[in-house]
Amino acid sequence: MIDRQMAVLALAAALACGPGTALAAPAEAPPRPAVCPPVADAASDWELPGSFGATTTREELERTYGPDSVHDLEIAASNGAFYHMLTLFPDDPTRRLQFAVGPDWRVASISLENAETRWHVGGLRPGISLAELVACNGAPLTFAGFGTLGSSYLENWNGGRFAAAPGAPYRLLVRLAPRPGAGDAVPTNDAPLRSDDPAHPGLGDAVVVEALILRFP
Repeated sequence: MIDRQMAVLALAAALACGPGTALAAPAEAPPRPAVCPPVADAASDWELPGSFGATTTREELERTYGPDSVHDLEIAASNGAFYHMLTLFPDDPTRRLQFAVGPDWRVASISLENAETRWHVGGLRPGISLAELVACNGAPLTFAGFGTLGSSYLENWNGGRFAAAPGAPYRLLVRLAPRPGAGDAVPTNDAPLRSDDPAHPGLGDAVVVEALILRFP
């Protein structure tokens, strides 16, 4: 009944304006929420983890992709230790993957860090915005502040699509970073953040996915 009365009042107001009198323009519609970006290779062999896992060895990588496609990389940590990595297709950003390996050269984790890549994890790739990540997850996200390191790791999927199920073969880690030029849209302290925090409405566009890491138990 109230809706009908409001409609009658609106019509009466319009008629009262008379000919040649312009009515106020309707309020601009709010921006549409970000959606999970489409993935052309979603149904192909480019989805991770694919055939990779905790039992994958260097020999298997060389046998599948050729020995010239697998390169060694050694990374020095701040504690003086060295970590062994294998890089698959190091010269091709569309196919490049990095594997952290243990002393037995078995894969411990897979890192995906270049936005040009064809690899993805359920449609997620480096370079997508926080807003797109939230849309893909279907739930808000919680992550650490950017103050100390300038980057942050996702801490909680809050029950969304990518929350790890019990017994899952891997854990998905997401490293976030401010978009270049983000300015004051990203706070510079270490306080935990949430994607739907009304105090920081610009986070969705100001923060991007810097890397995806699949860590195997």
